[in-house]
Amino acid sequence: MSMLYIWQAQPLQLLANTAGKLAIVSLLVKIHGPRYARAKLMFVWTLAAAQMALVLLSIGMIYTQCTPARKLWQTKLPGRCSGRMRNEFWAYVQGGVSSLIDLALAIYPIFLFWDLRIKLLRKIVLSVLFAFGILYFTPFSCMFLHHPSPFSALKFTSFPTATNPLTPTPGP
Repeated sequence: MSMLYIWQAQPLQLLANTAGKLAIVSLLVKIHGPRYARAKLMFVWTLAAAQMALVLLSIGMIYTQCTPARKLWQTKLPGRCSGRMRNEFWAYVQGGVSSLIDLALAIYPIFLFWDLRIKLLRKIVLSVLFAFGILYFTPFSCMFLHHPSPFSALKFTSFPTATNPLTPTPGP
């Protein structure tokens, strides 16, 4: 039963991550200022649309990797799960693009705040606060650059269960 909750939690985690980005986008839309307003709005809404599209595709792929879908959490059920490698690849694509969106949403406000008519100290403080978003970008990008796939050397012989998290065997 715990595996059911794990599989149900994955889309919620993806949507929660996206909700935070959409909140930042909505804040940036409100303070974008009149200079190059159309281009700025198009940029941030493009980031939001890309994030939503990636997450919705990811959710769809999670639940279509096994036929029937219940085989995800009921491993002894007859059926097949042929989407594991596809999902691993897509998770890297989605994670990488999501990290780039995090980076863009961390750096973009710095340029935005310099156009506002506020004191220099406030511009610096606001820029630093938003730049903390780079902390989300850095770990994933370093992992992705140095380890293209942490699962590439493993061949999974069973699906994760509550008593058997993963049973990897050395790959070829």
